[in-house]
Amino acid sequence: MKVSRAVGKGLAVTHKGWPSIVVLFVFYSIIRYLAVPKEEIPPYWRSSGDWSLLFILVAFSIVGLSYFWGGVCAFARDGITEDKYRLKTFFGNCSRYFIRELCLTLIIGVPLWLISVITIALLGGAISLLDENLFTGVVLGAASLILFILCVVFAVLSSFSWTIMVADDQGIFKPIAKSLLFAGERFFRIIGFCALLFVIIV
Repeated sequence: MKVSRAVGKGLAVTHKGWPSIVVLFVFYSIIRYLAVPKEEIPPYWRSSGDWSLLFILVAFSIVGLSYFWGGVCAFARDGITEDKYRLKTFFGNCSRYFIRELCLTLIIGVPLWLISVITIALLGGAISLLDENLFTGVVLGAASLILFILCVVFAVLSSFSWTIMVADDQGIFKPIAKSLLFAGERFFRIIGFCALLFVIIV
């Protein structure tokens, strides 16, 4: 199925899942309501309590999205064939796939987070050393660029793992391997589609 046709199919059945959309909207609104006041405080003025609340909200978001995403992917799988998609079915699928979704998020997310932290640290070091030691600054900058590219490539290649896990009702590691193969064969088309979405949203 072509990307344009897949998007059209998705839009055609989205209205069936409006209860799950409402649930996701409420969840996101609560997170943003609690997080925005703390985000407006400059990092160097935040107290330990502010940082603790932000950390709790991030952890709660990861757990919450891992819970809801199983229901969303199951709706994407079943919504085309079913005339009605009840909220009870949505939460049932959320509970069914929650542990596997959370494990996938941790297995894929932790390496991405570590690479991102190292990339930012190298970039910061490169900027701070440009005036004192140009060569070292350039080397650190090049290293941060390479890590950034690797991070993007890994994120794209593994991005279908959650969907494949629910679509094929499999364990944790097979969906990752299938995602790497699936996205690898369509890498540039996926990048182009993501760029198009980014332009539309911005």
